[in-house]
Amino acid sequence: MHGRYDEEVDSGEDQAVFIINPGNKKALGVSSNVVRVHRRMKRKGVSWRSGQKIKILKGACAGVHKKNVYATLEYFLLEGLQGDGGGVPDEKGCILNKHDGNICLEVQSSVSIPIGVIDSGELVAVGKFEWECQLEKQRLKAPSSIDLLDANQCEELGIHEALPVHAPIPAGQDPPKEIVAVVRPANFSYSTAPKNLDQKYIVKNKMEMSMEVKFSGDSDIFRESILYSSRVTPSYYRGYHGLYIFSLQHKSHELFQKSGIYKFLLHMDETSCKNYEKEVTVLASAEVGRWQLLGYDKNEHLRVRVGSCFPPLDVACYDKYGNLIPFPSTPKVNLQFKMGNGMLICVKKMKAGLSSDKRTLRIKDILIESGDLDIIRPNYEGTMLLCPPDESLSISIPCKVIPGHVRRVLAHPSMRSIQMLPGCIVQELKLEMFDAYGNHALKGSELLLKVEGFSIKDQMGKKHKVDRDGFVHLSGMLKVTAGYNQNVSLSVTTGGEEIFKEELQTEKRELRVAEPVPQLCAAGSQLENFVFEIVDTEGNLDENIHNDEENGHFHTLSIKLDSSVTKTTTLYAFQKGRCTIPSLTVPRDAGCFSFSAVHSRHRELSLSIKIGTQPSSDLQHEIQTLCPNTNIMMLQDKSTPNNIGNLCLVTYNYCSSLALEETALCIEHRERVLEETGSRIEHRERVLKLLRDRKVEIEQSLVELGDLNQVRTKMIAQLMVDFHQNHVGCDYSLCLANPVVTSRTYITKLEEMTDMIENRDGSAASVLCELIRNFASERPHGGSRDGIIGVVALLGTICNIELSRILAKYLGEDQMLGIVCTNSETAFSLETYDKNGEVDLQNAVYAKAAELGKSISGEFRVICLEEISPYRGEIEGCDPQRKLAFPHPTLPSGEIPPGFMGYAVNMVDIDFDHLATRTTEGLGLRETLFYRLFGKLQVYDTREHMKQASVCIDHGAVSLDGGIIREDGLISLGFWKPDIIFPVVTSEIHINTLPESTQVGMQIAEAMSELRVTLCKIRKITRACEEDKRQFLGKTKDFVSNGHSRGFNEKSLSEGGILPG
Repeated sequence: MHGRYDEEVDSGEDQAVFIINPGNKKALGVSSNVVRVHRRMKRKGVSWRSGQKIKILKGACAGVHKKNVYATLEYFLLEGLQGDGGGVPDEKGCILNKHDGNICLEVQSSVSIPIGVIDSGELVAVGKFEWECQLEKQRLKAPSSIDLLDANQCEELGIHEALPVHAPIPAGQDPPKEIVAVVRPANFSYSTAPKNLDQKYIVKNKMEMSMEVKFSGDSDIFRESILYSSRVTPSYYRGYHGLYIFSLQHKSHELFQKSGIYKFLLHMDETSCKNYEKEVTVLASAEVGRWQLLGYDKNEHLRVRVGSCFPPLDVACYDKYGNLIPFPSTPKVNLQFKMGNGMLICVKKMKAGLSSDKRTLRIKDILIESGDLDIIRPNYEGTMLLCPPDESLSISIPCKVIPGHVRRVLAHPSMRSIQMLPGCIVQELKLEMFDAYGNHALKGSELLLKVEGFSIKDQMGKKHKVDRDGFVHLSGMLKVTAGYNQNVSLSVTTGGEEIFKEELQTEKRELRVAEPVPQLCAAGSQLENFVFEIVDTEGNLDENIHNDEENGHFHTLSIKLDSSVTKTTTLYAFQKGRCTIPSLTVPRDAGCFSFSAVHSRHRELSLSIKIGTQPSSDLQHEIQTLCPNTNIMMLQDKSTPNNIGNLCLVTYNYCSSLALEETALCIEHRERVLEETGSRIEHRERVLKLLRDRKVEIEQSLVELGDLNQVRTKMIAQLMVDFHQNHVGCDYSLCLANPVVTSRTYITKLEEMTDMIENRDGSAASVLCELIRNFASERPHGGSRDGIIGVVALLGTICNIELSRILAKYLGEDQMLGIVCTNSETAFSLETYDKNGEVDLQNAVYAKAAELGKSISGEFRVICLEEISPYRGEIEGCDPQRKLAFPHPTLPSGEIPPGFMGYAVNMVDIDFDHLATRTTEGLGLRETLFYRLFGKLQVYDTREHMKQASVCIDHGAVSLDGGIIREDGLISLGFWKPDIIFPVVTSEIHINTLPESTQVGMQIAEAMSELRVTLCKIRKITRACEEDKRQFLGKTKDFVSNGHSRGFNEKSLSEGGILPG
């Protein structure tokens, strides 16, 4: 501060800038609240300006003591009437700023110098040359670069290690505990600088220096990670200033362990010094530390089947620090599979080889063969040990070795020890499954059982799975369906290959006649008490052949009489292995009489018998024809009462004597004729009584058989009414000659599907099903259902589930739940409409639904039989199912396509209750309904076969494994499992029928046939008897009126029951 004020000081040579109340008075070197700032000033006649280069002589003012100071003038500050001036360096000099109208002067690195220094002559102007010389000296001494001290220089400081930057080092080498860095001036040169430390080449300053250590590994050189970062200030150590010492001691465990490049980066923020970067290359150690499996998830087990190869294993070699190193050569490898109990299995089959860079050892074709896997089941977990022969290195690989595919099967007990009786159920049988090495098969392994002569009662059908113990249990599941003396077999198939087959034969039985058969008999006579018996191979009577319908044991003998005119069949029951035929009528034609005896259930038990016949007298012939139970020949059975046989013999002898006796007396002749006629009438009356009793027995048996199978009751009752009304009635034998026999399974499946439909909310089919069921329960013997036939899904059955599902999928649920009516009038009666044309929800079928507590929502389909364009072609044979005679499709080669199973329209079995359903034209459901639904839709076993047959598919096709080809090039894709399907029922046409079901059907058919024949005989004998009575009455009156009677009168005949009393 100057104490005096003159004119020069009072004002500068330029316009002043005023600073009011400066906040940095101390830095500015002022104390007044008002400061004037000038850029130009004149002092003692000499002009000074801002930016002028000056030299302040040593000792001129505070801060300038030891040497001259070179500077640049920035501003002149005048305080009040007195001012001070100052100068600063260019780049960090003071700045005059204006903020929100306020002016301030920021000093930064400038220094305030008293203006009196100018007056004293100790501040002089500097020329350009001198100034540049001083700048060059300053530049040479300024910080220029960062350098690390080498090992020798560190030794001078007592630091025994330095950073190894000149050559690669092995992994694991210890890093230096400390690194010393210095800042070199611009005049430093490595070529001229001394090897020892020299302070002249170390810049002394107070600025901080930072260091980072970055690492990039061999596997990924472009990815760096920071291992170390630190910031230090210069320190004085052992007589040297400006030493930056970085300690690495706490990071030594991370440095130089992994192979790769370590970068040491040093830099300073406040100077223009160049950054320093040095790299240390670390190579993997030559000392092997471990082997390791590549590409392996430790949380998962390797899985392989015994006898199959493991996936290739890639092994890498690492040093003791975890660095990947190459294999020197292909090593020998030992592989062992260690089980849970410590048992080792040596793996002898494998191949090992190195990759081109020798860094990967690939072991492939590893094959484990062992029959001891049962030790570690059910998990089958163990450890694979991989190591060199000296076992110095080892890899443990958790793995799971499961048994191979099933290749061997043992039956327990042996199937040959099981008695194979038709109809019996194998009570104890299990199949033990092994792979090729003797291990029990894996739980869940799927097998396909194929049977011939058996049926499988399990819900799984032919597909079965192995249990946890390696068994497939068939106890109580196999039923022998083959007859006696038949071949049966059970085979196991897996992967399309048959691995087991057991072929057996059912028990042998023989049907024979108990007593010798006569070689000759009289035409028109009766054979009585024919005894048949069933014996085993040793001739012993099989008393198990016993008819017991209550317990489901049906054993009857069917006798078929062969004649050129008609064939009749009669059933007789077996009792303890024997069946007695009370009588057989011999045809009245001379020649040969033959008949066959067949077990009605086991058709293989049959016997054909031929007997020669000779003619008899006319009277005998007539009596035998009209009275088939009158015997001229008897096979006496001990169980037959003798009086019956004697009665027949007496009648025959008496009649024969009348026929053969000849007298010359006319009166005697007439008496004998009358007596003969009377005897004939009496005999015919007895025969009629027997026939009527037999008719009642047959009718009762039909009712009982109908009760056992309610599905047939309606038809039986109707047929019986027809028979009574017409005596003989229509020929229904064609309908029942080859019945499609159903069983309790059928009823169950039908009920299940009916219940499923009834439980569908909002469905019209649900309502109509329940209405039909209620109607049937109220009128069990038939009646009209107002033209409603039923629901499509319940009008037919199918033999297997796969076919049922694919046909249901083809039709779709709307058609499966379609209502079938006789005509459109019935269909339109299902709903009514209001005045606006809207559906009236209060009437018709909607009202019925409400009564049942149900509702109908949405549309529903109705199919009218009379409106369908039906099939009018040929029908196959006399089958009551009335299958349509379609020609088989053919390939261009003329062959039937492989896998073709038939036409869908013929593969639906019409429900028994609807076999007789006809349109007004006499057409059944197959020619109308099912022909409308399926047309000529073909059925194949697989998609592949269906594709191969595409050239001959004109109207669509389906396959059992889910393929659907529709007409006009449409193909159905995707997955949908229908709920509503046709009931699946086994029938004798497709698979083995349940024996009891077959028995009932055959008994119904044969009983109906016998009833028809019996009614024919009753009518014929009744007419003949009435004619005899008329003639007898006329001849008797003539004979008596002429007085020719000798104790023979009407009264005696009336008392004998020949004439009415």
